[in-house]
Amino acid sequence: MKAKRDKRILVISDLHCGHVVGLTPPRWRNGLGDTAREELQTRLWGFYVSSLRKWKPFDIVFVNGDMVDGKGERSGGTELITTDRLKQAEMASECILATGCRVVRAKPGTPYHVGMSEDFEAAVIDKLKAEGVDANIDDASLYEINDRIINMKHFVSGSSIPHGRDTAILRDGTWNLQWMLEGETQADLFIRSHVHYSRYIFDGNRHFIITPALQGLGSKGARKWSGVVHFGITVIDISKTGAVKVHFETLRGLAKSKIQTL
Repeated sequence: MKAKRDKRILVISDLHCGHVVGLTPPRWRNGLGDTAREELQTRLWGFYVSSLRKWKPFDIVFVNGDMVDGKGERSGGTELITTDRLKQAEMASECILATGCRVVRAKPGTPYHVGMSEDFEAAVIDKLKAEGVDANIDDASLYEINDRIINMKHFVSGSSIPHGRDTAILRDGTWNLQWMLEGETQADLFIRSHVHYSRYIFDGNRHFIITPALQGLGSKGARKWSGVVHFGITVIDISKTGAVKVHFETLRGLAKSKIQTL
């Protein structure tokens, strides 16, 4: 039996490649005529790369949905660098290859973004495989690392109140206990994304993680948001004995509003 060793996992989500404030590799940079947006793209990418450099190397990369932004129907495509979702998939594959990790596991994102009748995240995985990466995407799998079972899904409900943001993922944990009565495996770590803010709860036995996004502020939807959003990555260390440590690397200062003096 192969001896166990400490493992480091990178979790990224909500890249929204193709969106003007999605994660944008340098050769795709385009502020659509707005220099401030292009500067933001540069800043976001720089933070992403420096964060990877800080925490490398990774044994496994989990990509938890919304790798591409899609056709942008709600805004008429006006917030997209490109509406070509295969180009968006190429952007996303470049973002993942930047991690330097050769093992990638992914979960599908929101159909509105990744395809209602097609699956353009599968195209991302195909591009990674073409580069020799051991990559796979599926809905159903649990993952086991050093005897810890990981339950990862993209979607989790959000909350309009700060003290309600933990409720949905804890509810998923309770449902997991109910599913155990039906023969399902009990999970030790729950990973969710989608809501663009980060949370971490440890109940003494299980770890509940909501990951920050890799899309910055700047969409038209932000006009109606009040809640805090987070940009960054999640790193999970699981020792050979099964001890778990969770780290968030997030970018501060993105949300400071301009003040008009009248």
